[in-house]
Amino acid sequence: MKIAIIDPVVGVRKEYLKQDAAYLKKHLRQDTEFEFERISAGFPSVETVTQDIINGAHIVEKVFEIQDKNYDGIFINCFDDPGVLAAREISRIPVMGPYVPAMHYAATISEKIGVISTDPYGIRCEERKAAEHGLTQLISSIKMVNMTVLDLDHDTLVERITASCAEFEEEGIYAAVLGCTGMNSVADGVREELKSKGCHIQLIEPMKVGMKMLELVIEMGDSNRIKSTAIDFRQYFS
Repeated sequence: MKIAIIDPVVGVRKEYLKQDAAYLKKHLRQDTEFEFERISAGFPSVETVTQDIINGAHIVEKVFEIQDKNYDGIFINCFDDPGVLAAREISRIPVMGPYVPAMHYAATISEKIGVISTDPYGIRCEERKAAEHGLTQLISSIKMVNMTVLDLDHDTLVERITASCAEFEEEGIYAAVLGCTGMNSVADGVREELKSKGCHIQLIEPMKVGMKMLELVIEMGDSNRIKSTAIDFRQYFS
């Protein structure tokens, strides 16, 4: 199978995409191929509703553009799921974001879920998303690393995620979801750190979970298209 991974922001250096590719190759099926598709304009991060709307429009445009490129599915790589619902209205192939799969997967392995977000406004956004998706009762606690997406620092991130997980375990929470796909670079390291400290919390990395869920949908031959009104969207895209 072949999957398009839409990079939902502008200005990401190619070295980071290479890191994402190496990370995913460790966890996906051997026969899964993927290519990164980049949007033409927008913000360098998605951390607000404004950024979500503007970048989301460019994401949907990209989804329409790549419909005939022989992909089996499309993954939008941002924990805010920008443009995902709109993309599912127009796409002939499955479209997945990381948020919904990660949260539902966490709920299958733990009765109480913790989310590790970026900064204070990130916590507010997580509360809003949970309410919109009907997941509020599943989330017992939301903590933060107190960094914006563009300021995520590897060593500091490992330290603060590890500390948050230790606090979750004390609260009886045994599944922690990373609240940004940009945190994937430290996920394996944090798991090793938690193991060395005797912390048994399960760390959920949403990019990996979302891609694995998309693999499953494609393998099962299913579609997650939203049956919208019969509008010929082609006239709105140049």
